[in-house]
Amino acid sequence: MYPLRSNNPARSYEFSEPPAAEKERLKAKVAALPKKRVESKDWIQLDAKDVESVSGLDGKNWAGVKVDATQQLWFEAVAVKRFYQGYDWLDWQFFQEPEQRDDPATRDVAENSFSKDGFCDLRALLEIVGASNRAESFPKLRRFGFAHPTEWDFQTDASINKWERLQRAPWRYEGERYNKVLQYIKAFQWWDGVQGLPAAERVWHLHPIGFIEHLRGMPLINLGQLLEVFGPRDVTRLRDVVEPLCDTLERYEITTPLRIAHFLAQTGAETGIFYFREELTDGAGYEGRSDLGNDYQGDGRNFIGRGFIQLTGRANYEAYERYIGEDITSSRSNTEKVADMRLAFDSAGWFWRRHNLNAVADNPEMKPDAEVVGKISSTINGGCNGRGIRLHFFKRAKRVLCRDIDS
Repeated sequence: MYPLRSNNPARSYEFSEPPAAEKERLKAKVAALPKKRVESKDWIQLDAKDVESVSGLDGKNWAGVKVDATQQLWFEAVAVKRFYQGYDWLDWQFFQEPEQRDDPATRDVAENSFSKDGFCDLRALLEIVGASNRAESFPKLRRFGFAHPTEWDFQTDASINKWERLQRAPWRYEGERYNKVLQYIKAFQWWDGVQGLPAAERVWHLHPIGFIEHLRGMPLINLGQLLEVFGPRDVTRLRDVVEPLCDTLERYEITTPLRIAHFLAQTGAETGIFYFREELTDGAGYEGRSDLGNDYQGDGRNFIGRGFIQLTGRANYEAYERYIGEDITSSRSNTEKVADMRLAFDSAGWFWRRHNLNAVADNPEMKPDAEVVGKISSTINGGCNGRGIRLHFFKRAKRVLCRDIDS
């Protein structure tokens, strides 16, 4: 870990070795950063909007975060993992009863929490979820998963004598009455009659409302969905775009199924399914285009379309440059930065937000899909170029993300 210095506006970075005292101060700052335990590891918890990325410096990729008003710490990107709130279940707790019983370190906890018949009393439940009373436990239980034997399998129930407690207070079922209750329970149990289910002794149980709420909060995209939209031929390329695509969707609030479907349709059509990050033209046709801000000789060739929405023209490049604070206009090599994966997606998201395309994609007036796709296409492309493939990709994305059977 090294601090880096940046000389704006070109943002050329160089390493600076801090003195020993400064190193200790930085270590203390790192230790004070918020942490969260995920996947059995303690992670420094950072908000994505506060992290800056630098590519290619010293042959490595870096992620930087401000720890105070004057100091930014930089970590090799390989040490940084991106967790998504929805996909990584970050605000959930999980308890696996069988594993707790099998582990000598936690066996006493499990056996004290769950009686031999598989029931957990209120006191133990509050301790497990970290609540001091029943009212406090309710929202926690909505974000809690338990792995324990299912109640829908009669043989599992019988093996742990699950219902023997019904013979004790306050129920005190005995004899024929007790047998009738068991038969009544058995009539509702179906686990052994369904093929393909996991072992009945270890089943995850999630609060149904909390589970549905969580699914509704997973608006981002994954590789499987991209393959459904664009087809299986480009699996390697699509795998590479998932993370930067999701970063962009989150950063620019393209976070509903309709918004994502429109964004995928446009970026996929503009770039040959994320293949072309730079327009296939010499730019001669853009020379002298004042509507694009190309007022100087050579602007047409320098400011051709780049990125996943093909940022085009000096005016757009300069506006985006002011937004990111990074030189992308002073030379041909700097304009080509927009074609790098990081800026290719970010520039697309910036353009999308700048032109308020989320509001168009939301389609509050319930206009026909073709009309909405046409309006967004005109904003991005300025005409009817590729209108058919954009509509085709949108319908496929809408079918995948919205499960729209009419698309």
